[in-house]
Amino acid sequence: MAEDLEKTIAELKHEIERLKAARICENMMSRYEYYHANEEHDKVIAMFSKRPDTRLYFGELGYWEGPDAAERGWGILKRMAPQPGSLHFHPTMCPVVEVAEDGQTARGTWTTFGFETGRDRKTGQLKANYAWGTYGVDFIKENGEWKFWHFHIYRLVQHEEGKPWTDKKYWDPFPAGAGDVDGMPMPEDLKPDFPGVGDSPYQSDKVNHINPEPALPYKTISDVEWS
Repeated sequence: MAEDLEKTIAELKHEIERLKAARICENMMSRYEYYHANEEHDKVIAMFSKRPDTRLYFGELGYWEGPDAAERGWGILKRMAPQPGSLHFHPTMCPVVEVAEDGQTARGTWTTFGFETGRDRKTGQLKANYAWGTYGVDFIKENGEWKFWHFHIYRLVQHEEGKPWTDKKYWDPFPAGAGDVDGMPMPEDLKPDFPGVGDSPYQSDKVNHINPEPALPYKTISDVEWS
């Protein structure tokens, strides 16, 4: 009887930890959005694991992999000094977070409807854009602390304010491997390790599929394909 009670208590404690982990992961994504909007890129970088298999994927640019993946990927934004009037905000919605049964990793998917304001680098005029997309994120627990492990941003729709996203010119505004960011050449030391894959921006002449699939329950990370 005592052994059964101890087992039940241990199981309940484990489930409580998994519930806490799901909440922590949701809060991490929300904090990321606030930091990103405020150009606090160092705070975002600090949320990432430094494992050799850490991955940061920007759909339109490619992806970085390695212990310095976040530092190099967000390094691009750090070098693009904020301009007066600029704002990039991408609130997360429709969270689906699954913590592995072993409690060591977690997977999450979100949709996002963002608005972006920046200056045209040729004319200097402010531009207002909408950016819809999704996130696919793997989290890993390191020394008792949750970290971003694989962080994927997928584009869905991007278009100017007041213009329809059905306009062909918005279907793929940032082609994979374009080699520039917001009209600026990609710094050589920050270029991604691999070209973008799996990105699927909206097109009106095809059946569209939204990446990634929502996270599903799993036992351990070895049981599923990584994001």
